Amino acid sequence: MAITSAYCIGPLDAAAMPAYSFAFIGIFYNATQLHAGATVMTCVITILTLCSVISNVATASRQMFAFARNGGLTFARIWCYVRPGWDIPLNAVVLSFTVTCLLSLTNLGSSVTFNAILSIGVVALLASYVTSIGCILRKSYRNITPRTRVIIGAGIMAYAAAGLFLSDKAEQSFGFTPTEEDKKKLRDAVPTVHMVEREQ
Repeated sequence: MAITSAYCIGPLDAAAMPAYSFAFIGIFYNATQLHAGATVMTCVITILTLCSVISNVATASRQMFAFARNGGLTFARIWCYVRPGWDIPLNAVVLSFTVTCLLSLTNLGSSVTFNAILSIGVVALLASYVTSIGCILRKSYRNITPRTRVIIGAGIMAYAAAGLFLSDKAEQSFGFTPTEEDKKKLRDAVPTVHMVEREQ
């Protein structure tokens, strides 16, 4: 899809300043020259994004449940509670979903701020994966194996490769420097960022 988008992107000046909130909508319209075609393609992306969001919320809820179960969060008994017969930590799922919805409302005020929060969320999610993988590697290095039938064995190299890959992805999420226009929009939307920058 990335290759197709690169061939159908059209004039780069128009792509750099899209008429829509999301640049890919303009690319779809430029490729199809039809509002219906661009709408259908945008709906496909929206559905895939919705599925991805559900997966991310489930992952965040699972991480929250695991930390709460080990006493690593405030009010741990609430967040690790699993109602009999449901087999899911409903409280952790509801909290993760609520926080996600509240942060999504930021897009109504400023898309730049929303994208900044989104990149922080991606880095936090990848960092949680790296932390879990690091704990497994540490236990494997010290020969502290859990009392289960799971044998890590040669999987240590896979864990190490996954940790390096996720660390690189987390670094790339912060690797792109914003333009001066984005900085100005971010300052206008979030006054505290401007205050901290001036103090430094």
